Amino acid sequence: MLRHSIISIVVISLLLLACKQGEDNPIERKFPVVKVKTESPKKENMRDTIKIYGEIKIRNEAHAASQFEGRLEDFAKLPGDKVRKGERIGTVIPAEREALLQVTNDIEDSLRYLLDNQMQPIPLFSPIDGVVLSVKNHTGDLIQKGEAIMHLGNLSVLDVYADLPVKYLHLVRKMKYMNLRFLSYKHPNMRLSIRSISGNVDPAKQTITIRLELKNPENEFHPGMLTLLYFPSVIHKDAITVSRNSVIEEEGVFSVFVLNGNKVEKRGVKVGIFNNNRVEIISGLSEKDLIVSDKAYSLTDGMEVSR
Repeated sequence: MLRHSIISIVVISLLLLACKQGEDNPIERKFPVVKVKTESPKKENMRDTIKIYGEIKIRNEAHAASQFEGRLEDFAKLPGDKVRKGERIGTVIPAEREALLQVTNDIEDSLRYLLDNQMQPIPLFSPIDGVVLSVKNHTGDLIQKGEAIMHLGNLSVLDVYADLPVKYLHLVRKMKYMNLRFLSYKHPNMRLSIRSISGNVDPAKQTITIRLELKNPENEFHPGMLTLLYFPSVIHKDAITVSRNSVIEEEGVFSVFVLNGNKVEKRGVKVGIFNNNRVEIISGLSEKDLIVSDKAYSLTDGMEVSR
């Protein structure tokens, strides 16, 4: 029995010694070396692109309304229906005729003549070619003089309105066209004519409204669509640039990973112009530096890499 106890004590002591030695000499963990692509910054001319948001609005619109008080009849238009200028869209029964019709069997012949000849149903006609945008009244409704029955719009030519910061006004005044991209509608980018620049500046926002013409022969575009307008601005000559994939942005702070031997060094940079593929570096890099051009967000400062 004593022998077994001694053996147990020896085994436990050996185990405790092994654990202590493991704590004193921890095994160093090795992380896999990340393989990356690299590039050198290069000098090139960078053109700035100004972007502003716009909204499509209708240019030619009208409200079909009655010039008389009465009851609306024979009206069947719905939103989206197409109408032609001069097309009959309904009838208004004058209030006097409605009243006399209720007692038509008891009225004198002279009043019946008045009913038939001077209190005729009044036809309603569309004032423009266009599309029904909304319906305000329906068959059987009593309408007042001048009350709108439906809202019409001619969609063949629309306008794009945008608020232009005043600081870019000197550039736009020299331009005849501006590029447009739809935000929520899949369509190739377009080049539109600049039709007007407002005479008033918004004192709070320091913007001025510009209007561009959007031809729409197929009624493909509609009021309320949002767009992005963009146009070229200044050119920075001989700017130091890198690929966009190499630049990291963290809460408005920009950095890149510079290769230093077989490790990377995270270095803060000040950026300038962005375009689709390149970023201007104002300070923090030179043409002699070698930087990581991919997997930048997966790296940490001092990490070992290979090419």
